Amino acid sequence: MKKFQLLIALLCLINIQAFACTCYEITTKEAINGAQIVMKGTVISKILTHNLSDISTIKTSDTTNIHYVMAHRVLMAVVKIKVNKLYKGKISSDIITMITPKMSASCGFNFQIGDEYIVYATNHDTTFMSNKFERKSKDINTYWTDQCSGTMLSDQSEEDQIKKILKKQKI
Repeated sequence: MKKFQLLIALLCLINIQAFACTCYEITTKEAINGAQIVMKGTVISKILTHNLSDISTIKTSDTTNIHYVMAHRVLMAVVKIKVNKLYKGKISSDIITMITPKMSASCGFNFQIGDEYIVYATNHDTTFMSNKFERKSKDINTYWTDQCSGTMLSDQSEEDQIKKILKKQKI
């Protein structure tokens, strides 16, 4: 009986690891090049929801696709951020919406209200990679980020690198 219980426990651990987020370390330059918006801002609100129908669109050709099914089960954080400095991209308001999975196992970034962050984001969800499934933002002030994007707590050395890289790219 103990061997059976040990086997079940090991299988559970393997399953947990199989669904854990895995990121490779990226450079600041890679983070900038992969993002449509790079900014520094302060989190002013955060809500959790499964329903993103008002702020994103879903394009899919196969609703039985595992990515589609999983995307509807993942609890998402919808975060409002006051933009303090825009380094790359276009916005029409100094308050933007950032969408990220709630759980770190789903590669979600854990924003905290009142904290300032450097955010690298896109107008589409990069968490569920599939050629049959895509989620995109409906407007210019809504973006997606995750822990693999390079998003981090505000850091002066990171800001200095961003400025240096963007200055070189404009030459």
